Amino acid sequence: MNTAKIYHDSDGNECSILQMVRREPDWAANRIQEGEKAIEQLASQQPASSPGEECPTYEGTICMSRPDK
Repeated sequence: MNTAKIYHDSDGNECSILQMVRREPDWAANRIQEGEKAIEQLASQQPASSPGEECPTYEGTICMSRPDK
């Protein structure tokens, strides 16, 4: 976990992510729920193409390949 990033609480005070979670639990809960929602949306999306299938682009076509499949 990166704890070096500086956040600002509702009073404008600088704090770490761990301090922010303690000071602003509603903010933390909202960020977690929004992250979960984004993950669900990404997981439910169908791939634009199958591996090896050509995909149109503004300059022509590209060949999609996924080394993990």
